[in-house]
Amino acid sequence: SFHSLIRFNFIKAILIIAVVCALMMSVFVSFLPSLAAMINVNAFHVGAILSMGIFLAGILQVPFGRIADSHDLNGKLIQIGIGTSIGMLALFVMPLCPDFAALMAAASFVGLGAAVASPALTSVSVGIGKKTGMGSWMGIFQCAMSIGFVVTPLVAGIVMDRLGIEAVFYTLAICAFFGALSYLRYVLRRIHGYKIG
Repeated sequence: SFHSLIRFNFIKAILIIAVVCALMMSVFVSFLPSLAAMINVNAFHVGAILSMGIFLAGILQVPFGRIADSHDLNGKLIQIGIGTSIGMLALFVMPLCPDFAALMAAASFVGLGAAVASPALTSVSVGIGKKTGMGSWMGIFQCAMSIGFVVTPLVAGIVMDRLGIEAVFYTLAICAFFGALSYLRYVLRRIHGYKIG
């Protein structure tokens, strides 16, 4: 059951980072067009920026998936952290981008971060499912990601109304940062032997 699984630091770490990954992609896809409009990037170029980020997130998963396969569990957890950090930093600098080229570069790093983290996260998640019941675990895992996709636009919309579009990226990047810190805390507790608690 969920209540028995959530006692494990490892499970907490994976569910937290799943929410963080969903948060970052949701902000990127939903609010980038509004940010781009502020610096007079036209609709075609906005589409190109989004396509580049999503394309890199997809195509680069193949080589980074091979890298994930070459690591043990701790190596995969580190790879997840590295990918999340890349995406988080890219989101944070997006409001500082002055033109189309800069936004394209930032979007490329968002895609790179997703490509680094996603194969390792999926691999670890499948490993958990094999031990706990694939259907039940995948339901929990997808629910965590759905929470990220549902809550993020609501929070970001409130922030945008009150503080402006730039604040959306800063606020959500900071939220992702604290989520990543929580992930790191639980991973370190697991590595040092505190598997429950």
